[in-house]
Amino acid sequence: MDMVAFSELSGDVLAKYVTQVSFDILALMNKERKTEGTADDFFHCLLAKQLGKSGRFESRIRNLLENPEAECVVLNREVFPNPLCFVKNVSKLQQYLSGQIFLKGMAHGDMHGYNLIASSDTYSLIDYNDVMEDAYLFYDQAYYEFSVFYDNSKDNDLKRWNTLLDCLIRPSFFKKASICENYKEYMVRNAICEGIKKWMEEDHLEKMKDYEPVPID
Repeated sequence: MDMVAFSELSGDVLAKYVTQVSFDILALMNKERKTEGTADDFFHCLLAKQLGKSGRFESRIRNLLENPEAECVVLNREVFPNPLCFVKNVSKLQQYLSGQIFLKGMAHGDMHGYNLIASSDTYSLIDYNDVMEDAYLFYDQAYYEFSVFYDNSKDNDLKRWNTLLDCLIRPSFFKKASICENYKEYMVRNAICEGIKKWMEEDHLEKMKDYEPVPID
């Protein structure tokens, strides 16, 4: 295979590389990690780039929502938190992570489909201008998955966004998401989880378990 950006790969080929990338970021870049951090800092780190005021997420959501400033969105007769309201009022949700243990380490900081290059059975990760040495683990995995979701959902309306998110987020971290029409996003989500699980097993963290999320009133 010639050198090809991950963004140009089909879902099944992409999944093979993404599993390895997801594992390598943890196993190679984070052989040593710290257990520290706060809920406030955690949210700030995750939201600082694409989800923050200068990110590209807000304009997309504003175009989809009838009332971008509302706290909730009604969709198919169900009520959901407004993501824009969440981004702007993180303090309201910090209490749900008050007892959480945070793992911190190194992150690439800008891992998207054009900074990952596939070649034969290997890959290259380029552009290290945004490397963070004190980031929260899984930042890169979340950032990459979000970029795939965003780039492949440009023409989706709110109902399709909801269907896709429900498919990708609702299953347990240790279970594969069911196949849906958004093939690439489904493949990437499962591949990322597979890489993280492999790292957990090799780093003897296999006893860690998912928890049931606290419902938000």
